[in-house]
Amino acid sequence: MKRIACLLLSLLLMTSMLAGCGKSPAEGGGSRLSEEQVSEKLQTDFASTAKIKYKGIEAEAQVKKADGTCVLDFTAPENLNGMQFSLSGEKLGIGYKGFHVDLDPNSAVGGAAVKMLVKAIQTAAEKNGVDIAVEKDAVQITSTQQSFQFTMRLDAKSGNILNIQVPGEELDISFENFTFLQ
Repeated sequence: MKRIACLLLSLLLMTSMLAGCGKSPAEGGGSRLSEEQVSEKLQTDFASTAKIKYKGIEAEAQVKKADGTCVLDFTAPENLNGMQFSLSGEKLGIGYKGFHVDLDPNSAVGGAAVKMLVKAIQTAAEKNGVDIAVEKDAVQITSTQQSFQFTMRLDAKSGNILNIQVPGEELDISFENFTFLQ
């Protein structure tokens, strides 16, 4: 149970990295995104299906980031189906089968990781502490921070997030049916 809670918090935290607020960039007319557009896309609300691998555990969830809140609704495996994690600012909510509890992310398992992940995405959106490589089909964002290493890939034309990897935490999240919310 402790391992599952750690997984869920880590996944919530990883998704919360994407919880910035901002306007969608102007459409690029089918061209590749610039670094400025990448930064703006990282701050845009979205919804997606996610396939998550974390330290040997595989899960699926619906992910939605809107109005400063990031929500993960787990759909698989069966023992996680119906579990919901939400992060809004410094408020972490956990819900399951009608029960809900709000926690301070610092008091929950993985609280330190929450701060680290949020800082990493903020740094990526600000283009400080990351390398951004715009390639033919994808944009790759790689952390240059010694304390937290991650790689994020976005579609080069749409800006849709394709996946996030955190090798030091054995975390890999692949996004499908990604949609920016207008």
